[in-house]
Amino acid sequence: MAGVVADSVNNQPSSPSPGHTVTTPFSYKRSEVRLQLSVRTKIAKGLLTSSAGDDAGSDSVWLGYTQQSYWQPFNSGISRPFRTTDHELEVVYIYPHMIDLPGGWKYRLSGLGLNHQSNGQSLPQSRS
Repeated sequence: MAGVVADSVNNQPSSPSPGHTVTTPFSYKRSEVRLQLSVRTKIAKGLLTSSAGDDAGSDSVWLGYTQQSYWQPFNSGISRPFRTTDHELEVVYIYPHMIDLPGGWKYRLSGLGLNHQSNGQSLPQSRS
């Protein structure tokens, strides 16, 4: 949990996407509390490569989820219980390498990830 303070507040969020512009301004406050939960776990390994008894030589797939909630405790009209909650889901594929680089460095892993972010709201406040 962390306190967040802004110099200015966008009371009328907008987007170039059709239907994503708020027509009536909100009375957001400059300060709020942010709560975040993040989890990540390995859901598969050894799909394309495997190493007997050593996870370092196996490829893997990871699944992650992050949720951030913003709460304005002194603005109950907009923030009861939260002003907004942002969700982010990610899937990451990790491929192992053992390539020697100059200076004694080693290139050990490559990764490819896909993620989706959404605030879980309907139009015009949707930001997915």
